[in-house]
Amino acid sequence: MTSYDMSTEQRVARLEEIIGWVFEDQLIAVECLNHGRQPIVFNGSSTIFQKNERLAVLGDSLLDTTLITKWYSSRSDEDTALSKGQWNACIRNDLVTNERLAERGRKLGLDLCVIGDWGTANVSNGMVATTFEAAIAAIYLDSGKSLYAVESAMKKLGFFDHPLF
Repeated sequence: MTSYDMSTEQRVARLEEIIGWVFEDQLIAVECLNHGRQPIVFNGSSTIFQKNERLAVLGDSLLDTTLITKWYSSRSDEDTALSKGQWNACIRNDLVTNERLAERGRKLGLDLCVIGDWGTANVSNGMVATTFEAAIAAIYLDSGKSLYAVESAMKKLGFFDHPLF
């Protein structure tokens, strides 16, 4: 099935499967997938949703906060705290750059869930990375602002499989 064959409801269901979270508020799930400005048909109604950019800004901060908290608690093999250089050069650059988020998102099939403007032929890496960040924020908001829910989703998505953790 291609993204052109998927309804909005199917895209939301696929997103939930990918991230391991079932949304109470499915409208926030649609918003996190929306990278366009056209009306979207969802559950029989046509609505104009906000683009996922604002959610992505929040999601970017949540990714950093969750990972830096994990980094802060981590110890090296020599039982010493991990350095700031290890955070920047290794962990952050390996996990949360737009390039890495897009790569992870495509491997998971998140690119098939993105809702672009009509006529958008390809989902860019930037669109996938933005949608990934927005999905993290959507989990946070849907969970009542639970960092534990964000951490659980990130664990399922493989963020803590990094060798330094």
